[in-house]
Amino acid sequence: MSLDVMAPIRARLAARPTWLGALYAGNARAVIERGFRVIRNANWGVIATGFFEPVFYLLAMGVGIGALVGSVPGPDGRPISYAMYIAPALLATSAMNGAIYDSVNNVFFKLRYSKVYEGMLQTSLGPMDVAIGEIFMALFRGLLYAIGFLGVLAAMGLVTSAWALAMIPVALLIALGFASIGMAVTSFMKGFQQLDLVPMVLLPMFLFSATLYPITVYPSRSSG
Repeated sequence: MSLDVMAPIRARLAARPTWLGALYAGNARAVIERGFRVIRNANWGVIATGFFEPVFYLLAMGVGIGALVGSVPGPDGRPISYAMYIAPALLATSAMNGAIYDSVNNVFFKLRYSKVYEGMLQTSLGPMDVAIGEIFMALFRGLLYAIGFLGVLAAMGLVTSAWALAMIPVALLIALGFASIGMAVTSFMKGFQQLDLVPMVLLPMFLFSATLYPITVYPSRSSG
């Protein structure tokens, strides 16, 4: 008895919504599986680079300048250390970095130089499969950064409640937003020089988004 190996593929293609016909083959997991295979053999030093930026900010601002700032009012009005005050925002920054670096630098190289996506689109995969798979991988990197940063906070004694774990899904939501925007913007980039536009936008946004100080320092019209 012959085995029809194409039957599962035909069933998957038949089950997809007709209006997604040319865009989606329902097989984003193939892109995700490839991503994990690449990560397994990748240089983890390169992957970890984006993780250290918020850690250095925590050490410089929270521990260094924090010694000069002293205690600040927490959410419930009780005094907390300055490092504890900025820690949640820096965890969100860590997730943002992981998602944006993966969805910009990584996607740009695959799109413009290694032509990985051209090879993928010669198979049954559609553009939406590739986009979903790559955004998932960017989320995974954001998740790794968020978990790693939470571990740093715990090691520094800045985690005082198990509710701190609730920051992880919030960080994932942040990563989803930046991964989607990053991938969309990268699709318009033509050269390596344009990659410099990303930190040029992210750095002012990080510094002026009340990560390191309360939003009430802004005039009421801008903070509201």
